[in-house]
Amino acid sequence: MIDYVLRYSYKNKKPITLIYQKQLEVSQRRIKVIQLGDKMVQGYCYEKKAIRNFKTDHILAAFIPGLINTTYGKGDCNRPV
Repeated sequence: MIDYVLRYSYKNKKPITLIYQKQLEVSQRRIKVIQLGDKMVQGYCYEKKAIRNFKTDHILAAFIPGLINTTYGKGDCNRPV
């Protein structure tokens, strides 16, 4: 799934969201993929306002914003029955 989202960003020049772990720190980054490699992804990071390199084995999750509901507890599906 992560590979699919990375390729989507690269091919469509659209931003995606990554959950990324660097040592003991986990962060969420919004990036647009510029280059894809087997072990490295280069992308423009909107939070840092710069081009950054991300190791693919440090990417914990990747998703396309707006494709899934990321707001827990606000939708009808969370109402008790």
